[in-house]
This record gives sequence, structure tokens and C-alpha cells, in this order.
Amino acid sequence: MPELNKTIRCIFFVALIMWLVSCRESPYRDYEIETVKNIQPQTDKPLIIAFGDSFTNGYTVKKEFSYPKLLEKRLNESGCGYEALNFGFNKDTTEKALYRLDLALRFPNTELFILELGANDMMESVPIEQIKNNLQQIISEVKKHNLKILLCGFESKKLETEYARNAKEMFETLAKENEIVLMPSFLSGVSIENGLIISDNIHPNEDGVKVIEANIFEKVKPILNCK
Repeated sequence: MPELNKTIRCIFFVALIMWLVSCRESPYRDYEIETVKNIQPQTDKPLIIAFGDSFTNGYTVKKEFSYPKLLEKRLNESGCGYEALNFGFNKDTTEKALYRLDLALRFPNTELFILELGANDMMESVPIEQIKNNLQQIISEVKKHNLKILLCGFESKKLETEYARNAKEMFETLAKENEIVLMPSFLSGVSIENGLIISDNIHPNEDGVKVIEANIFEKVKPILNCK
């Protein structure tokens, strides 16, 4: 009888935890969630989900010049037909993005998931282990849908700092442990010095986005078996 009571208490405790988690307040406003819900395919082509923050969204550039749209255009012009849905959200962190992940995974004809998150966490000096745990949760959920994944990393110019070295190692470890493709540095080739960053010293301009898209295309081609 005591064992039965113990089992009942355990079941109750687990149920309580699950209920509390489900009741957590979403970090998004209602209209923001509605905006995400309204993202829908416009064709019958297989889908690429570009999931990230303002770098994916295309901060300050027109939507047609965001990297997902440029990637879609290049793939179609190369005879590898795909539609890319832009699930980039300005100022998103790895933790916040978890609340809208299910909306990006609701399309049955998705083939590739491009994950670009972590920059905002790193700017706020969020512990690397916490960033890793959040990214792992996203990756694990995506893998349940049997999707191919491209993980985009971020490398600081100040790699001599322990935080930057740990961040670099984190992305490498995630890619290795999950057997997914890694793009080590999302902003590779894009800098203030070469005039590809806007006045905030963070985000790429249109020409910078083109460089990013070209780098992503080279990673995506073998994943999708595109020539």
C-alpha cells in the first residue's frame, strides 16, 4: 500500500510539472504569434524552413532580399525546386524561439531545417551550456520530423576570450553529436571593413546578405543533392 501511494504521488508530481510547463506564458504577443501562423507555403514545392532571428528575418532589407528568398531563387534557377519559408524573428533568443517552434514544424512536405540562433544569447552573455541545451531541444524536436538540418554557428572575432572559444566549441559539438551539417560562421566574409554591415555594426546590408546566402547555398547543395 505504501508503494502504491508513492507511485500515485510520483504520477501526480509529473502531471503537475507538465501542467505548469504548459501554462508558461508565451514571450510573444498575440499579434506576433498570428503573424507566424500566417506564414504559409505559396507553392506545392518541398519546403525549406529558415528558423532564426533578425539575421534570418532580414533586418532592414526588403523581404525579397532576405537570405531565405535569395536561396529559394538560386535553388529554383539551378533546377532544384524548393520554397523557403522565412521563420526569422527579430531579437529572438534560443529560449524564446522554443515557444514558436511547433508553428515552423507543421508542414508535412518540409525537407530541410536551417537553424540560425544564438547570436542574441551571446550578446547577452547567456551561459554557453544554457544556449547549448536550448539548441539541443530545438534540434531534437526537428529530428522527430525526420528533417535534414543545417546548423549555423557564430564565431566571435575575439576568439581569444574563453566565452568565444566555448561558443565555437558548442556549435561544433552540437553538429557532431547530432550528426548534422554545420556552417561554422554565419557571418563569414561579412564585416564592417568590407562595407557589408549597416550602421548598427551588427546586421548585414543587402550585399552582405548576398554573401551569406552564397555561403549557405554551398552548404545546402550537397544536403539536398542539388547539382
